[in-house]
Amino acid sequence: LIAVNEDGQELAATVQGGECGYEETAKMCIESALALVYENASCPNAKGGFLTPASCMGNVLINRLHRAGITFSVLADSEGRKAKVLGKRAIADFNQMVARL
Repeated sequence: LIAVNEDGQELAATVQGGECGYEETAKMCIESALALVYENASCPNAKGGFLTPASCMGNVLINRLHRAGITFSVLADSEGRKAKVLGKRAIADFNQMVARL
């Protein structure tokens, strides 16, 4: 994932886990529901309305997903390379891994 904010600052991140089509999608849906049921008071914006899961549940959801085996990592290095470079490198590494399968 590569994002650019209004000031032009870039951020690249990766999401890692199992098979994304069914397995991890199901985990994300289930963990979102469980967060709203069991940890609603800790969710930063769970008062209602039309919200994305991240804006509604924040770190509550991130922590649940991490425990379920789905991790999020911000790409950065000590040399201060731009996020797009790091993101493209991660994509290339992924494509090489898939080619070996």
